Amino acid sequence: MYNGSKSDYSVYYQLLTPIDIMLGDNTMIRATHYSSILVQNLKIDALHTPTLQYSLLSISELNNEENITIFADDKCIIRDYTTVLITGTKNRKLFEVDSHDAITGHALLSNVRRKPNISLNESKRWHQQLAHLHLAALKSLIDGYTHDGKLCEVFVLAKHKRKIIRIPVQRTTTPFELLHFDICGPFTTESFEKVLYFIIFVDDYSHYTHVYILHDKKAETCIQAFQHLQAKLDSWDYDIKRFGYDNGRGEYNNRLFHSLLTARGISYKPAPPYTQHKNGVAERTIAVLTQKARAMIQDAKVPAKFWSEAIRTATYLHARTPSQAVNGKSPFEVLHRHMRLKKEAVKRAVDIVPQKNVWHSVDAQEVRQSVDIRKFRQEAQQNIDAQEVWHSVDMQEVRHSVDTQEARHSVDTQGVRQEARQDVDAQHLVDT
Repeated sequence: MYNGSKSDYSVYYQLLTPIDIMLGDNTMIRATHYSSILVQNLKIDALHTPTLQYSLLSISELNNEENITIFADDKCIIRDYTTVLITGTKNRKLFEVDSHDAITGHALLSNVRRKPNISLNESKRWHQQLAHLHLAALKSLIDGYTHDGKLCEVFVLAKHKRKIIRIPVQRTTTPFELLHFDICGPFTTESFEKVLYFIIFVDDYSHYTHVYILHDKKAETCIQAFQHLQAKLDSWDYDIKRFGYDNGRGEYNNRLFHSLLTARGISYKPAPPYTQHKNGVAERTIAVLTQKARAMIQDAKVPAKFWSEAIRTATYLHARTPSQAVNGKSPFEVLHRHMRLKKEAVKRAVDIVPQKNVWHSVDAQEVRQSVDIRKFRQEAQQNIDAQEVWHSVDMQEVRHSVDTQEARHSVDTQGVRQEARQDVDAQHLVDT
């Protein structure tokens, strides 16, 4: 707010709505105009309040414009990251802006009283005593802390983190082709079912999760849960091909379970020791389920012993809420869509195969009938030809027989004639 004359403004604007300003003594003044004014090296927008005794600068407004305000040794400096903009000196309980002939801001900065720096050895001792605290915190705690610019080897070794190399893994293309598993527990509070653990099985394709509440984490208990899941998947007509889990030897990494997997033709590959991130799908799912369960318990204000029911409810809700792992769909939707398409494909196959057999049967009958007709025609033709041949042979035999009889009759006639002639001749000779 500026109390000077209008001539000090380069441009003078009237407010659309006057602004009433409440002062510390509960008096009210009204501002009706505003404009820009140059204060040392900074141009600011100010309300024109000619009735005020002093012009006032708002430090909070100046800081909102990313300026830096420094108060030290009754001096005030307002600057940006490179230039000193306004300087002031304390007068009673206020800081007055310096006139143009006052000391410059850079000189004020150099004249601000600083505490002497401590020695380098003492700074190192503080660094060690504070468990190798980082540099920014040391400077804020220890006045005059100095640093030689060298890297602290102990600091690097103590706070060094293992670098996790995340290699994208190709997702499976069918449900339950790959199954992730992990156990959570023991819980500090025993549930009302007298259990302390729960186990999850996560499908890599759909991220659909099955959860089982366990009394303990013995191999027999975990294998029983797996067999229950295997029976359920058999009823759904799905087979587990691969099984992924961490390196816990008490649950699944044992001979009994390995023999069970081998009998079912399931391959298994445990994660290397101390590499929980290799089983990240199951680890993250457990984190999500426990967070949901904790939120429901706190919101409902029920005892912690109901955590097992909260875990079951969280699993049910998690399967029916969108997930980034399956492109914004819910695991329930992805899994049951695949199950529905699989059933439809099987039904189409069952409907199409008999139809092909029917048409094949009809075609075969037609072919057989055609072959039978052609065969009948051929046999009939052969019979006709044979009859004609036999008829021709018979006719020839008849003709031959007739000819033979005629020849015989002719021979007999001739013989009779000769015998008659001989008789006549003999009778004639006798008579003579």
